[in-house]
Amino acid sequence: MKLINTIALSALLIGSFSLSAQTDTERKSLRQNKVASVPVRDITPEQKGEARAKQLSDRVDLSDDQFVKVKELFTNIELKNKGVQDNANIDDEQKRQIIKSNSEYEQSALKGILTPEQLKKLDTTPPANTNSVK
Repeated sequence: MKLINTIALSALLIGSFSLSAQTDTERKSLRQNKVASVPVRDITPEQKGEARAKQLSDRVDLSDDQFVKVKELFTNIELKNKGVQDNANIDDEQKRQIIKSNSEYEQSALKGILTPEQLKKLDTTPPANTNSVK
């Protein structure tokens, strides 16, 4: 009876270790595929614009020309929003309105850059994990 219990316990331990090892391997793989982790406060508007363009490209497969246009659009919007956020002379409500207006402009401008198929795909495809860039 002790032999059976020992074998069962050994099998259980071996199974849990292999599961743990697999999880560690998966975590290492994910870490290696991540872009170098930069604290959010250290990301420039240009870096954020480029990261957002890459995320959009992954979702809708942008052409090289589209990527350049989208990167420029996103970077300009990020620069404008940063300027608004850093401006102490604008109250919070005005900041929200300006940033909302910038977002509406961005959506409108995207409609002029993306194809109808890409716009449809953008509406139907959920965004990837966006925690890396905020």
